[in-house]
Amino acid sequence: MVITRLTQGKKNKNRANIYLDGQYSFSISLDNLVSFSLKTGDELTEEKLSEIKNVEGYLRAYDRALTFISYRKRSEKEVKDKLNSLEFEEDVVEKTIARLKKNSFIDDVDFTLSWIVDRNRLKPTSRKILFMELLAKGIQKSIIENELAGISDEEELENAKKVAAKKRTSLKNDPEKIKKYLYSKGYSWDVAKEVAQNNDE
Repeated sequence: MVITRLTQGKKNKNRANIYLDGQYSFSISLDNLVSFSLKTGDELTEEKLSEIKNVEGYLRAYDRALTFISYRKRSEKEVKDKLNSLEFEEDVVEKTIARLKKNSFIDDVDFTLSWIVDRNRLKPTSRKILFMELLAKGIQKSIIENELAGISDEEELENAKKVAAKKRTSLKNDPEKIKKYLYSKGYSWDVAKEVAQNNDE
């Protein structure tokens, strides 16, 4: 395969389009174009082409991952799922995840703590629901349990009161309905009962 044409990207001026044997083949960053010393007339073996595409894939994956985590903190699983959905090669995904972790861009312990704090600040919920949410994010059970241990029984009770307060009207201030509602939201029967009884007083 011979590079028969090189053109600058129309949308992204920092990329170049490479044509092999007269047909468009792939695009490459200008940095990698220089790094691989590519120019018109060069012959590329299958092995060399694979190496170039692998490096390019890794850079694109890392860039997409950084964009993905720029909106909010993400768990390792969330980032991995995102990259897989974009159909990056498995080795590229693993290499990208490793670099993100090394640079502290993803950290499941930090993510877990932030999730708990933000969730209870914006929309209080039970430890059980938090556990299930974090488990769905791919967080290890041991990490979740360790961070949830920071929520005291008193805080759990206060959160239950806040949750119940938002539903009192629709539940018609009925202690039994409040108790069942809180239980369905992951609060223990004792907590649900205490909140319902206090509401009835």
